[in-house]
Amino acid sequence: MAIKKIVAVTGANGYVASWLVKVLLEQGYHMRGTVRNPDDTAKVGHLLELPGAKERLTLHKADLLEEGAFDDIFTGVEGVFHLAQPTRLGPDEDREKDMVHPAVQGTIDVLSSAAKARTVKRVVYTSSHGILSMSEAATFPEDSHVVVDESW
Repeated sequence: MAIKKIVAVTGANGYVASWLVKVLLEQGYHMRGTVRNPDDTAKVGHLLELPGAKERLTLHKADLLEEGAFDDIFTGVEGVFHLAQPTRLGPDEDREKDMVHPAVQGTIDVLSSAAKARTVKRVVYTSSHGILSMSEAATFPEDSHVVVDESW
């Protein structure tokens, strides 16, 4: 298997990100995954057990809301998959303050670190259906197979 370039995955231990890490490892990529706590084996152990992880995956502590947290991690990286999203709803459930603002600021910080690295050629940004369920207009009938897209 030919050695591939280095890519980074933010929020690597999330559900979708975990699958992405698995596929990238299968494709031979070297990876830097970011997580809140790389020592928490209960939350990252499944990543460390993936085939190829011992040789090609490193996990790094990064706080999405800490400016510059990704600067060193993205050095030498050619691609960034940004899947991390803050999930902090406060007791007053102020969605704008607790979810939207941190997600926007975190994405700005990730993009800033990618630009500083000067080696990143592509950034892939994803979201989840969770943002859709925050909409007052979003209703998901239990037995429905509605296709949800950006119009929501």
